[in-house]
Amino acid sequence: MKVTVYLMMRAGRTCWEAQWKDPITGRKKTRSTGTAVRREAERFAGKLESELNEGTYRNAWNAPWGDVADRYLAEVLSSRARKTQYKFRSVRQWLDKFIAPQYASLIDADMISRFQAMLREKGQAEATIKGHLSSLRACLNWADKIDLIASVPHFAMPKRINKSKGRALTEAEYKSYLVAMAEEVKKEADQESFTELIQGLWLSGLRLEEAIRLTWEPTFDGISVDLSGDMPRLRIEANEDKSTKARLLPITPDFGDFLLRIPSGRRTGRVFRPRIDGMRTEFMRADTCGDILRRIGKRAKIIVAEYRPKPGQTEPQRKYASAQDFRRTFGTRWAPLVTPQQLQQLMRHESIQTTMAYYVTTALADIERATIAGMQQLPNSSPNVLPFRKTG
Repeated sequence: MKVTVYLMMRAGRTCWEAQWKDPITGRKKTRSTGTAVRREAERFAGKLESELNEGTYRNAWNAPWGDVADRYLAEVLSSRARKTQYKFRSVRQWLDKFIAPQYASLIDADMISRFQAMLREKGQAEATIKGHLSSLRACLNWADKIDLIASVPHFAMPKRINKSKGRALTEAEYKSYLVAMAEEVKKEADQESFTELIQGLWLSGLRLEEAIRLTWEPTFDGISVDLSGDMPRLRIEANEDKSTKARLLPITPDFGDFLLRIPSGRRTGRVFRPRIDGMRTEFMRADTCGDILRRIGKRAKIIVAEYRPKPGQTEPQRKYASAQDFRRTFGTRWAPLVTPQQLQQLMRHESIQTTMAYYVTTALADIERATIAGMQQLPNSSPNVLPFRKTG
């Protein structure tokens, strides 16, 4: 399809503008020629028309989606946290599987809406879908800034999502989880390695990948234990989390004691070394370890969340206790004992809003206790008014 470029001078403008019809999207495109001289504008339009028809004009309409995604990974995400890179690779895989857009400019609001519907058909949770869309939108925002696409399409993000994909575990569930672990992991030496990991997750609030990669010595782009001060701390290197900053962060006293109880002769290499019988590599991958921890949660019958049934089924989908629930338990346990800003540091959240969004229930309990205490101190408070309690 031959592209024809036209010239026009709109009222109130000082320069001629070149306009043509995008052969892929069918939309009109306009670009200023940068001159008020008709002859110069004609030369500009002629050159632009040649570039458009020869395919040498690199603009929104002919930027392949694969090239845009590859550049985003190389030029932007290479300096971001590993988890951020993983999230984008995941949404790219789903998008290529369901939609397979040839050009980035073809990713519009209609395509995004259809993409959401396809993810729901596959049983993805609303929070997961929102995460996919946020990652895709970040890529398209970047592409728009460097003129690889004409504009960023509208994203109708999922509403009424449950931010939390699980819940905190009780002490009794923690003990039953350890019992189930001994049933799932058969070899005694392997049981000891998993017991140590589970205790570490319970006390530290570390993400599973962080715990698996935690070392005693500093590494270039990892997370390590710092024993140079009076108490153990965590050293986070620049590319390890979303902040992209090297940081030295506090840990709780009970986790510090846990680390110091490990014999000095073992304080080299990785802190946690979970193993299973028949393992061929020296260190277990985080996804493999996560699968084992989920199987333990299922064996212990600890249900932390339920979702709508998959298409064609009536039974709800159940989520069993996993590594993330140990992190959630850590945050819930410490939320009433420290300030939100201190909890943010302990949880290593980039934003205080994240801390408040996930642990606001504890704040509500604090408000309820404060109002009861305040009511009892009111000078005109009736002695017959008692704090509300459920009965029956």
